Amino acid sequence: VNAAGCDSVITLTLVVNAIPPKPTISRIANVLNSSASGGNQWHRLGLGPIAGANQATYTPTDSGKYFVIVTLNTCVSPSSDTILFYGTATTNTAIMELKVYPNPSDGLFWVSFEAKEAEQMQLILTDQMGRLVKREFFEVVPGPNKHSVNVEGQGTGIYHLQILGKHRLSTIPLILKGH
Repeated sequence: VNAAGCDSVITLTLVVNAIPPKPTISRIANVLNSSASGGNQWHRLGLGPIAGANQATYTPTDSGKYFVIVTLNTCVSPSSDTILFYGTATTNTAIMELKVYPNPSDGLFWVSFEAKEAEQMQLILTDQMGRLVKREFFEVVPGPNKHSVNVEGQGTGIYHLQILGKHRLSTIPLILKGH
């Protein structure tokens, strides 16, 4: 028994793990990238965790809103902000010779292509974080088509352009340079 009246001493080591920081998502073409190098679990909003999607990158197979949560040492981060992802690349047999010019540009781009049939198409422009910047509907005629995309006033950076109709096109990067 010691002077304090105790007959034994127990030493306890306590380890407190920090909660991982809230991850951020960036997008390059059709690939989503988490700011966390490990512990990722990708989710699709409304559908829950995506089986096997636990790497720093994820390539969605469907349109939707996606987010990521990081777990390190059993500690769970806040979920990232959601990123809106539009359909993945597919071959479009109704449109040929798609061109976007000038690229880079100060804010006015032209999209030109040959169409096999008339239809209404949708132009969707998103920023690097997947946020919607512009959405337009336009009519396409058989033969040559040319459509302007005006993004003057937007910040310098890389944007993603998709044209959707009966068929989908792959994402086209647009580079907006400063004046």
